[in-house]
Amino acid sequence: MSTTTKLAQWQQDLSNTINSLAALLDFLQLSEEALIPVVAYYALDPKTGHASTATPVTDSSNSSKRIDTQDVPDLKTLLKTFPIRVPYAFAARMRKNDPFDPLLLQVLPLAQESQWFELGQTDPTHEHPHIATTGLVHRYQGRALLVSSSACAIHCRYCFRRHFPYQEHRLDQEMQAVHEHLQAHTDIEELILSGGDPLTQKTSYLQKYNTLLASNPHIERFRIHSRIPIVLPNRIDNELLAWLTELDLEINLVLHCNHAQEIDSQVTQTIEKLQNAGVRILNQAVLLKGINDTLPAQRALAKRLSKLGIQYYYLHLLDPVAGGLHYEVSQEHGQALMRALTEQLPGYMLPRLVKETAGAVAKTTLTDHHTSESSL
Repeated sequence: MSTTTKLAQWQQDLSNTINSLAALLDFLQLSEEALIPVVAYYALDPKTGHASTATPVTDSSNSSKRIDTQDVPDLKTLLKTFPIRVPYAFAARMRKNDPFDPLLLQVLPLAQESQWFELGQTDPTHEHPHIATTGLVHRYQGRALLVSSSACAIHCRYCFRRHFPYQEHRLDQEMQAVHEHLQAHTDIEELILSGGDPLTQKTSYLQKYNTLLASNPHIERFRIHSRIPIVLPNRIDNELLAWLTELDLEINLVLHCNHAQEIDSQVTQTIEKLQNAGVRILNQAVLLKGINDTLPAQRALAKRLSKLGIQYYYLHLLDPVAGGLHYEVSQEHGQALMRALTEQLPGYMLPRLVKETAGAVAKTTLTDHHTSESSL
Protein backbone atom coordinates (compact mmCIF):
# COMPACT_ATOMS: atom_id res chain seq x y z
CA MET A 1 0.00 0.00 0.00
CA SER A 2 1.35 3.41 -0.92
CA THR A 3 2.16 5.72 1.97
CA THR A 4 2.74 8.72 -0.27
CA THR A 5 1.08 11.83 1.15
CA LYS A 6 -0.90 13.81 -1.38
CA LEU A 7 0.49 17.29 -1.82
CA ALA A 8 -1.72 20.29 -1.15
CA GLN A 9 -2.72 22.24 -4.24
CA TRP A 10 -0.33 25.07 -3.41
CA GLN A 11 2.54 22.60 -3.14
CA GLN A 12 1.65 21.15 -6.53
CA ASP A 13 1.53 24.66 -8.00
CA LEU A 14 4.89 25.45 -6.40
CA SER A 15 6.39 22.40 -8.07
CA ASN A 16 4.71 22.94 -11.43
CA THR A 17 6.08 26.30 -12.57
CA ILE A 18 7.26 27.74 -15.85
CA ASN A 19 10.99 27.02 -15.89
CA SER A 20 12.26 27.80 -19.38
CA LEU A 21 12.25 30.76 -21.72
CA ALA A 22 10.58 28.68 -24.42
CA ALA A 23 7.72 27.71 -22.10
CA LEU A 24 7.28 31.30 -20.92
CA LEU A 25 7.17 32.69 -24.45
CA ASP A 26 4.81 29.95 -25.56
CA PHE A 27 2.45 30.69 -22.68
CA LEU A 28 2.42 34.40 -23.63
CA GLN A 29 2.18 33.75 -27.37
CA LEU A 30 5.49 35.53 -28.02
CA SER A 31 8.37 34.73 -30.34
CA GLU A 32 12.03 35.27 -29.51
CA GLU A 33 12.09 37.90 -32.26
CA ALA A 34 9.47 39.86 -30.33
CA LEU A 35 12.04 40.35 -27.55
CA ILE A 36 14.48 42.27 -29.77
CA PRO A 37 12.98 45.70 -28.84
CA VAL A 38 13.16 44.75 -25.15
CA VAL A 39 16.87 43.90 -25.41
CA ALA A 40 17.45 47.19 -27.23
CA TYR A 41 15.53 49.13 -24.58
CA TYR A 42 17.57 47.73 -21.71
CA ALA A 43 20.78 48.56 -23.56
CA LEU A 44 19.92 52.26 -23.35
CA ASP A 45 21.27 54.66 -20.76
CA PRO A 46 18.20 55.92 -18.84
CA LYS A 47 19.65 59.45 -18.63
CA THR A 48 20.46 59.95 -22.30
CA GLY A 49 18.22 57.49 -24.13
CA HIS A 50 21.25 56.33 -26.11
CA ALA A 51 23.32 53.16 -25.99
CA SER A 52 24.69 52.89 -22.46
CA THR A 53 28.38 53.52 -21.89
CA ALA A 54 28.03 54.54 -18.27
CA THR A 55 29.33 52.47 -15.39
CA PRO A 56 26.62 51.82 -12.79
CA VAL A 57 27.26 53.25 -9.34
CA THR A 58 29.51 51.05 -7.23
CA ASP A 59 30.47 51.27 -3.58
CA SER A 60 34.19 51.53 -2.88
CA SER A 61 33.62 50.40 0.70
CA ASN A 62 32.58 47.02 -0.65
CA SER A 63 35.29 46.70 -3.28
CA SER A 64 36.17 43.23 -2.06
CA LYS A 65 32.89 42.07 -3.53
CA ARG A 66 33.69 43.36 -7.01
CA ILE A 67 33.82 40.65 -9.64
CA ASP A 68 36.86 39.93 -11.75
CA THR A 69 36.07 40.17 -15.46
CA GLN A 70 37.54 36.70 -15.94
CA ASP A 71 34.78 35.33 -13.70
CA VAL A 72 31.87 36.76 -15.65
CA PRO A 73 29.45 33.96 -16.67
CA ASP A 74 27.43 33.99 -19.87
CA LEU A 75 23.64 34.06 -19.74
CA LYS A 76 23.37 30.31 -20.28
CA THR A 77 25.51 29.72 -17.20
CA LEU A 78 23.54 32.27 -15.17
CA LEU A 79 20.34 30.43 -16.00
CA LYS A 80 21.83 27.28 -14.47
CA THR A 81 22.58 28.98 -11.16
CA PHE A 82 19.50 31.24 -11.18
CA PRO A 83 16.96 29.61 -13.50
CA ILE A 84 13.65 30.91 -14.76
CA ARG A 85 10.86 30.17 -12.29
CA VAL A 86 7.37 31.62 -12.70
CA PRO A 87 4.14 30.27 -11.17
CA TYR A 88 1.33 29.89 -13.68
CA ALA A 89 -0.90 31.97 -11.39
CA PHE A 90 1.47 34.92 -11.81
CA ALA A 91 2.04 34.36 -15.53
CA ALA A 92 -1.72 34.39 -16.06
CA ARG A 93 -1.74 38.08 -15.07
CA MET A 94 0.71 38.95 -17.84
CA ARG A 95 -0.68 40.40 -21.06
CA LYS A 96 -0.43 37.99 -23.96
CA ASN A 97 1.63 39.03 -26.98
CA ASP A 98 3.16 41.99 -25.14
CA PRO A 99 6.96 41.82 -24.74
CA PHE A 100 6.91 44.93 -22.53
CA ASP A 101 4.42 43.58 -20.02
CA PRO A 102 5.61 44.83 -16.58
CA LEU A 103 5.21 41.43 -14.93
CA LEU A 104 7.06 39.64 -17.69
CA LEU A 105 9.98 42.09 -17.53
CA GLN A 106 10.58 41.19 -13.87
CA VAL A 107 11.31 37.55 -14.70
CA LEU A 108 12.67 37.78 -18.25
CA PRO A 109 16.39 36.89 -18.57
CA LEU A 110 18.30 39.20 -20.93
CA ALA A 111 21.83 39.35 -22.30
CA GLN A 112 22.51 42.41 -20.11
CA GLU A 113 22.66 40.12 -17.07
CA SER A 114 25.99 38.85 -18.36
CA GLN A 115 27.19 41.97 -20.19
CA TRP A 116 27.13 44.15 -17.06
CA PHE A 117 27.71 41.37 -14.54
CA GLU A 118 31.16 42.47 -13.37
CA LEU A 119 29.87 45.97 -12.56
CA GLY A 120 27.57 44.59 -9.89
CA GLN A 121 28.09 42.97 -6.50
CA THR A 122 27.31 39.54 -5.11
CA ASP A 123 26.43 41.06 -1.72
CA PRO A 124 24.81 44.35 -2.76
CA THR A 125 23.17 45.03 0.62
CA HIS A 126 26.41 44.36 2.55
CA GLU A 127 24.77 41.86 4.87
CA HIS A 128 27.45 39.14 4.84
CA PRO A 129 29.65 40.90 7.45
CA HIS A 130 26.62 40.95 9.76
CA ILE A 131 25.89 37.22 9.69
CA ALA A 132 26.04 36.45 13.41
CA THR A 133 25.64 32.71 13.06
CA THR A 134 24.44 30.33 10.38
CA GLY A 135 21.29 31.77 8.81
CA LEU A 136 21.00 34.75 11.18
CA VAL A 137 21.75 38.31 10.08
CA HIS A 138 22.06 40.83 12.93
CA ARG A 139 22.62 44.13 11.22
CA TYR A 140 20.28 46.69 12.77
CA GLN A 141 19.60 47.64 16.38
CA GLY A 142 16.73 45.70 17.93
CA ARG A 143 16.14 43.43 14.92
CA ALA A 144 17.51 40.14 13.65
CA LEU A 145 16.74 38.38 10.39
CA LEU A 146 16.53 34.64 9.76
CA VAL A 147 17.30 33.46 6.24
CA SER A 148 14.81 30.68 6.73
CA SER A 149 14.56 29.26 3.23
CA SER A 150 16.54 29.18 0.01
CA ALA A 151 13.44 28.63 -2.11
CA CYS A 152 11.26 31.20 -3.83
CA ALA A 153 8.06 30.67 -5.77
CA ILE A 154 9.32 33.10 -8.40
CA HIS A 155 12.78 34.15 -9.55
CA CYS A 156 12.87 37.91 -10.05
CA ARG A 157 15.93 38.77 -12.14
CA TYR A 158 16.83 41.77 -9.92
CA CYS A 159 16.84 39.72 -6.69
CA PHE A 160 19.48 41.07 -4.29
CA ARG A 161 20.05 37.58 -2.82
CA ARG A 162 20.45 35.71 -6.09
CA HIS A 163 24.09 35.00 -5.11
CA PHE A 164 23.50 34.29 -1.40
CA PRO A 165 25.33 31.10 -0.22
CA TYR A 166 22.19 29.33 0.99
CA GLN A 167 23.87 25.94 1.31
CA GLU A 168 26.12 27.40 4.00
CA HIS A 169 23.15 28.69 5.98
CA ARG A 170 20.78 25.80 6.60
CA LEU A 171 18.74 26.75 9.63
CA ASP A 172 17.51 23.23 10.27
CA GLN A 173 21.05 22.37 11.32
CA GLU A 174 21.81 25.45 13.41
CA MET A 175 18.72 26.45 15.40
CA GLN A 176 20.57 26.04 18.69
CA ALA A 177 23.16 28.60 17.62
CA VAL A 178 20.37 31.00 16.63
CA HIS A 179 18.71 30.51 20.02
CA GLU A 180 21.98 31.19 21.84
CA HIS A 181 22.54 34.41 19.90
CA LEU A 182 19.04 35.63 20.69
CA GLN A 183 19.50 34.74 24.36
CA ALA A 184 22.72 36.75 24.44
CA HIS A 185 21.10 39.80 22.79
CA THR A 186 17.98 40.62 24.73
CA ASP A 187 17.78 44.00 23.01
CA ILE A 188 16.42 42.18 19.96
CA GLU A 189 12.70 42.98 19.97
CA GLU A 190 11.83 41.86 16.46
CA LEU A 191 12.56 38.62 14.63
CA ILE A 192 12.24 38.68 10.84
CA LEU A 193 11.71 35.65 8.61
CA SER A 194 13.13 36.13 5.14
CA GLY A 195 14.78 34.00 2.50
CA GLY A 196 14.28 32.99 -0.22
CA ASP A 197 10.65 33.05 0.77
CA PRO A 198 9.74 31.57 4.17
CA LEU A 199 6.17 30.82 3.08
CA THR A 200 7.40 28.25 0.55
CA GLN A 201 7.86 26.05 3.64
CA LYS A 202 5.07 23.88 5.02
CA THR A 203 3.22 25.25 8.01
CA SER A 204 4.36 22.26 10.07
CA TYR A 205 7.93 23.41 9.40
CA LEU A 206 7.17 27.03 10.25
CA GLN A 207 5.73 25.94 13.58
CA LYS A 208 9.24 25.11 14.78
CA TYR A 209 9.73 28.83 15.29
CA ASN A 210 7.09 28.77 18.03
CA THR A 211 9.61 27.32 20.48
CA LEU A 212 12.26 29.83 19.44
CA LEU A 213 9.87 32.72 19.98
CA ALA A 214 8.49 31.41 23.26
CA SER A 215 11.97 30.89 24.72
CA ASN A 216 12.95 34.47 23.95
CA PRO A 217 10.27 36.62 25.61
CA HIS A 218 12.11 39.83 24.78
CA ILE A 219 10.94 39.37 21.18
CA GLU A 220 7.77 41.44 20.83
CA ARG A 221 7.29 41.48 17.07
CA PHE A 222 7.42 38.79 14.42
CA ARG A 223 7.83 39.93 10.81
CA ILE A 224 7.60 37.84 7.65
CA HIS A 225 8.90 39.02 4.29
CA SER A 226 7.13 37.19 1.48
CA ARG A 227 6.11 37.50 -2.14
CA ILE A 228 3.93 34.38 -1.86
CA PRO A 229 0.58 36.17 -1.22
CA ILE A 230 1.16 37.98 -4.51
CA VAL A 231 2.58 35.26 -6.76
CA LEU A 232 1.00 32.11 -5.26
CA PRO A 233 -1.97 33.29 -3.17
CA ASN A 234 -3.49 29.82 -2.65
CA ARG A 235 -0.55 29.08 -0.32
CA ILE A 236 -2.33 31.14 2.34
CA ASP A 237 -4.52 28.31 3.56
CA ASN A 238 -6.45 27.75 6.79
CA GLU A 239 -3.56 25.92 8.43
CA LEU A 240 -1.19 28.83 7.88
CA LEU A 241 -3.81 31.37 9.01
CA ALA A 242 -4.39 29.35 12.19
CA TRP A 243 -0.66 29.35 12.94
CA LEU A 244 -0.44 33.12 12.52
CA THR A 245 -3.49 33.63 14.71
CA GLU A 246 -2.06 31.50 17.52
CA LEU A 247 1.18 33.46 17.80
CA ASP A 248 1.00 35.77 20.80
CA LEU A 249 3.00 38.52 19.14
CA GLU A 250 2.55 41.52 16.91
CA ILE A 251 2.58 39.99 13.42
CA ASN A 252 3.68 42.05 10.43
CA LEU A 253 3.73 40.69 6.89
CA VAL A 254 5.79 42.64 4.37
CA LEU A 255 4.75 41.96 0.80
CA HIS A 256 6.81 42.61 -2.30
CA CYS A 257 4.52 43.95 -5.01
CA ASN A 258 5.96 46.19 -7.73
CA HIS A 259 3.01 46.86 -9.99
CA ALA A 260 -0.77 47.18 -9.62
CA GLN A 261 -1.25 44.55 -12.33
CA GLU A 262 0.10 41.94 -9.90
CA ILE A 263 -3.02 42.27 -7.75
CA ASP A 264 -6.00 40.27 -9.02
CA SER A 265 -9.18 39.07 -7.32
CA GLN A 266 -7.50 36.02 -5.77
CA VAL A 267 -4.73 38.16 -4.30
CA THR A 268 -7.37 40.54 -2.94
CA GLN A 269 -9.22 37.67 -1.22
CA THR A 270 -5.94 36.40 0.24
CA ILE A 271 -5.09 39.82 1.66
CA GLU A 272 -8.52 39.97 3.32
CA LYS A 273 -7.98 36.55 4.93
CA LEU A 274 -4.65 37.64 6.36
CA GLN A 275 -6.09 40.87 7.70
CA ASN A 276 -9.00 38.99 9.28
CA ALA A 277 -6.40 36.84 11.05
CA GLY A 278 -5.01 39.99 12.67
CA VAL A 279 -1.95 40.33 10.44
CA ARG A 280 -0.76 43.83 9.68
CA ILE A 281 0.28 44.04 6.01
CA LEU A 282 2.82 46.40 4.48
CA ASN A 283 4.39 46.56 1.05
CA GLN A 284 7.79 47.38 -0.30
CA ALA A 285 8.63 47.70 -3.97
CA VAL A 286 11.79 48.13 -6.02
CA LEU A 287 12.00 50.98 -8.52
CA LEU A 288 12.65 49.18 -11.80
CA LYS A 289 13.39 50.55 -15.24
CA GLY A 290 10.56 49.99 -17.70
CA ILE A 291 8.34 48.39 -15.06
CA ASN A 292 7.22 50.93 -12.47
CA ASP A 293 9.42 54.00 -12.99
CA THR A 294 6.61 56.25 -14.24
CA LEU A 295 4.13 58.42 -12.41
CA PRO A 296 1.06 56.49 -13.68
CA ALA A 297 2.55 53.16 -12.57
CA GLN A 298 3.46 54.34 -9.07
CA ARG A 299 0.20 56.22 -8.64
CA ALA A 300 -1.83 53.15 -9.60
CA LEU A 301 0.16 50.91 -7.24
CA ALA A 302 -0.18 53.31 -4.31
CA LYS A 303 -3.94 53.63 -4.84
CA ARG A 304 -4.44 49.88 -5.20
CA LEU A 305 -2.52 49.14 -2.02
CA SER A 306 -4.36 51.82 -0.09
CA LYS A 307 -7.73 50.45 -1.18
CA LEU A 308 -6.70 47.07 0.26
CA GLY A 309 -5.59 48.62 3.55
CA ILE A 310 -1.89 47.91 2.87
CA GLN A 311 0.73 50.45 3.90
CA TYR A 312 3.13 51.15 1.04
CA TYR A 313 6.12 51.95 3.19
CA TYR A 314 9.27 51.52 1.08
CA LEU A 315 10.18 52.15 -2.53
CA HIS A 316 13.76 50.89 -2.89
CA LEU A 317 16.34 52.01 -5.34
CA LEU A 318 17.79 48.93 -7.00
CA ASP A 319 20.42 47.11 -4.98
CA PRO A 320 23.36 46.83 -7.44
CA VAL A 321 23.31 43.06 -7.70
CA ALA A 322 25.45 41.36 -10.30
CA GLY A 323 23.13 40.37 -13.12
CA GLY A 324 20.43 42.95 -12.38
CA LEU A 325 21.95 46.32 -13.21
CA HIS A 326 19.91 46.81 -16.38
CA TYR A 327 16.92 47.53 -14.13
CA GLU A 328 18.65 50.49 -12.47
CA VAL A 329 16.81 53.80 -12.18
CA SER A 330 18.76 56.88 -11.09
CA GLN A 331 18.29 58.44 -7.68
CA GLU A 332 17.46 61.75 -9.34
CA HIS A 333 14.63 60.17 -11.30
CA GLY A 334 13.32 58.44 -8.19
CA GLN A 335 13.27 61.70 -6.26
CA ALA A 336 11.53 63.53 -9.09
CA LEU A 337 8.97 60.74 -9.20
CA MET A 338 8.34 61.09 -5.47
CA ARG A 339 7.84 64.86 -5.82
CA ALA A 340 5.23 64.25 -8.51
CA LEU A 341 3.50 61.60 -6.39
CA THR A 342 3.42 64.00 -3.45
CA GLU A 343 1.56 66.52 -5.57
CA GLN A 344 -1.11 63.99 -6.55
CA LEU A 345 -1.64 61.70 -3.55
CA PRO A 346 -2.26 62.18 0.18
CA GLY A 347 0.67 61.54 2.47
CA TYR A 348 -0.68 58.28 3.88
CA MET A 349 -0.44 56.68 0.43
CA LEU A 350 3.18 57.63 -0.17
CA PRO A 351 6.12 55.26 0.27
CA ARG A 352 9.54 56.39 1.43
CA LEU A 353 12.19 56.30 -1.26
CA VAL A 354 15.18 54.48 0.26
CA LYS A 355 18.47 52.81 -0.57
CA GLU A 356 20.90 50.55 1.23
CA THR A 357 24.13 52.17 2.41
CA ALA A 358 27.10 50.19 3.70
CA GLY A 359 27.70 50.77 7.41
CA ALA A 360 24.49 52.76 7.95
CA VAL A 361 22.40 52.06 11.06
CA ALA A 362 19.24 51.99 8.93
CA LYS A 363 18.13 52.35 5.34
CA THR A 364 18.91 55.77 3.87
CA THR A 365 15.79 57.81 3.16
CA LEU A 366 16.25 59.95 0.07
CA THR A 367 14.87 63.43 0.47
CA ASP A 368 15.00 66.37 -1.93
CA HIS A 369 18.45 67.64 -1.04
CA HIS A 370 20.49 68.69 -4.08
CA THR A 371 18.30 66.87 -6.58
CA SER A 372 18.22 67.40 -10.29
CA GLU A 373 15.14 67.19 -12.45
CA SER A 374 14.29 63.96 -14.24
CA SER A 375 11.75 63.48 -16.99
CA LEU A 376 8.74 61.43 -15.90
